[in-house]
Amino acid sequence: MKPLSIEGLGILCACGRGIEKFECALRAGWVAPQFSADGRPAYRVNTHDLVDREVLKKARRADRFSKMTVLAAHDAMVDSSLQIEEIRETGVILATAFGAHSAIFRFLDNIIDYGELNVSPTTFAHTLHNAAASYLTSVLGCRGPTLTITQFYFVFHQALQLAYSWLLEGRVERVLVGVTDEISSVMEYICDEKLSIAYDGRMHPLSCLKRPKVVPGEGSAFFLLSLDPARKRYGSICEIEIGPSRAAPEDVDLSVIGANAMAGSEKLYERALKDGLDVAAYTNIYGGLMTGAGFECVASALMLKNQVRYASSTFAKPKGWKVTETTVPEELNTIRCIAHSCEGELAFLKIEK
Repeated sequence: MKPLSIEGLGILCACGRGIEKFECALRAGWVAPQFSADGRPAYRVNTHDLVDREVLKKARRADRFSKMTVLAAHDAMVDSSLQIEEIRETGVILATAFGAHSAIFRFLDNIIDYGELNVSPTTFAHTLHNAAASYLTSVLGCRGPTLTITQFYFVFHQALQLAYSWLLEGRVERVLVGVTDEISSVMEYICDEKLSIAYDGRMHPLSCLKRPKVVPGEGSAFFLLSLDPARKRYGSICEIEIGPSRAAPEDVDLSVIGANAMAGSEKLYERALKDGLDVAAYTNIYGGLMTGAGFECVASALMLKNQVRYASSTFAKPKGWKVTETTVPEELNTIRCIAHSCEGELAFLKIEK
């Protein structure tokens, strides 16, 4: 495939808004999660990071899911230094696993409390999966094709493949591709009931456990992509592959693996990655979420741009792999992000300098 040049990045997660704060968290190696009143840990986005009256003046009534989406996408555009006329024809693809589920449950509660005739139409509008992308295009002034993709596994990879097809067809010159997922009280309860929660706030993503420890996370990460190599600022995505479990190729400088909160056993990584490979994981910065591949791609792009290998956020030293425990300068040319599903499939994203 032709390389997808990364022109701009935007990110919003528990460690704050912006690539600078994300980079600081990567250098630290671990960010402690927040704990609810009943002791449930989660990597939640701070409310003050969602307050930006200038950016959100056209989305004042937006829900939390939409605000995270708009702010991360806006920052990716600003990071690219595009002019207003260049932004207008940009395509938009939002990838999410669960969508605005918090608004959906709120709407259902309102039906129970107030009856079908008295529920808020605004709340109902926010339950639509494309609402966040609509807010985004309104705020940024994008007039290109806009789509929201919802899928439990590999939704970010599917969004990248679709963006690539749009660019190849010449439908647009640039595509804004991003992921967003949120944590709600309902989701925290479900995770607490169904998963093995790391109540000490520390996940073990490189331990390859059959029942991995999880701290749920939320946030949004966006990429501005094009086929123009002259506009490349953070490297380029040169491989997108989804398929049955197999050994990971070794033609990269680093493999970054993700701990997806609801994808089950992570022993698949142990079988896919051979001993002696350089491996890293950064889930202890933003939490375990189904769209975590987007955040791992941001971390990889920053490493390639800065030529730095960030400290791997793990608390159990794996056998056989080379894991960097401190942030060190290093020449990096290619990084592969690896994700898995509970059906035994793997997905690979290869990013080159």
